[in-house]
Amino acid sequence: MPAPETQHVLVRCETANVFLVLVLDLRHSRVQGHHLLDLRKIYGLG
Repeated sequence: MPAPETQHVLVRCETANVFLVLVLDLRHSRVQGHHLLDLRKIYGLG
């Protein structure tokens, strides 16, 4: 199986159930994208 070219990293925020998602390009050593993942809004979590 070939080595993955991207990696997803979740960074916990101070607010519960909120994460900064980073998509890393491992081949070029850079951030390919980012997203603020708010599980409270998606799933109604407190």
